[in-house]
Amino acid sequence: MFAMSRIRSLLAVLVAAACVAVAVGSVIPDAQARPNDGRYKKSQEAKRKKLQNKCDDWKNSYDNLGVLFDAAHEQHDLSGMSTYLIALSDIQDQAAKAGCGWAKRVVLPAPPLPQQTAPPPLVGTATR
Repeated sequence: MFAMSRIRSLLAVLVAAACVAVAVGSVIPDAQARPNDGRYKKSQEAKRKKLQNKCDDWKNSYDNLGVLFDAAHEQHDLSGMSTYLIALSDIQDQAAKAGCGWAKRVVLPAPPLPQQTAPPPLVGTATR
C-alpha cells in the first residue's frame, strides 16, 4: 500500500511539473522575440499586398465612375459622360501600368454618339 501511494504522489508531481513547463514555455518565446527591423516592408509579400490594395482601390473607383457614367447616359448629359469617360480611361491606364489584372480585362463604355437626324441609308439597296 505504501508503494502505491508513493507512485501516485510521484505521478502527481510529474503532472504538475509538466503543467508548469507548458505554462512557462509558452511565455518564454514571446519574451525572447526579436525586435522589428523592417524587413517585412521590403519583402515581396508586402509589396504584393500593397499592390493588391491599390488595385482594389482603383477597381472601386472605376466601378463608381461607371455608375456615374451610366447615370449621365440615362440623363443624356454629354459633358458628364465625356468627363466620366476620360476619368475611367485614366484610372484604367494607371491600373494597367501598375500591373492590375482587371485593368487589362475591362472594356471602356462606348463614347456617346452624336444624334442623327435621319436614319443611315441601308446598304445594298437601290435608290431611284
